Amino acid sequence: MVIDTALGACVAGVFADGGVDAGAGLHVLGLRSEQMTKGHQERLAGMVRDAVADAAKEAGGGFEAIDRIGVTVGPGSFTGLRVGLAAGRALALAWGAALHGIRSTQLVAAAARNSGRAEELLVALTAPRGQVWVEAFAAGGLQSLGAPKALEASDFDAFARNFASIAGTATCGDIPCFEQSPRAVAVSGLACSYLSKAELLYVRTADAGVFQIETPFCRDMTRALSIALEP
Repeated sequence: MVIDTALGACVAGVFADGGVDAGAGLHVLGLRSEQMTKGHQERLAGMVRDAVADAAKEAGGGFEAIDRIGVTVGPGSFTGLRVGLAAGRALALAWGAALHGIRSTQLVAAAARNSGRAEELLVALTAPRGQVWVEAFAAGGLQSLGAPKALEASDFDAFARNFASIAGTATCGDIPCFEQSPRAVAVSGLACSYLSKAELLYVRTADAGVFQIETPFCRDMTRALSIALEP
């Protein structure tokens, strides 16, 4: 299962096993996606339930068949990220599944690679307060060239001109841009070696830190999931 609440959407998807280790070839069994900037907490549990139900119709099994959960950890909306991560932790505990973190920038890069873009790539995502989140990836793959960081718009143009192409939601002049928001289905391009610990990544201009999800919030999310996922 993949949960993505990083930016302007809420996504829950179930994928056929076997493709992540190979880095390609995942088959979508169930997918629910809604555009939203708030309200993730109210909608996510039901979307998880419906995605798993669709997967059960497609391939049999149910919650017990899910052995890995990937959740976006940032950069992105703090509110959305904490909802997704709390849900991922609760589900991993309930289902005995392994929990992995996925950066939003990785999903964009994976989507670009899946579309045949092989050159060195800058992923650039529009951020609040006129900033841009960026992460560069080496040519031909998904090897990061540095941790994600936030740039002021005035600094972004100069930085972006070091790259031949951009993927994401932010553009720079005449540099070719693969316009793409993070998509859960792009996880098919990510090998397990690219996945990280499921901890919130909050990227700011001056520094990037890891913030803990509050225990009461996790309990609230667990209760909401328990109610939504009752047989």
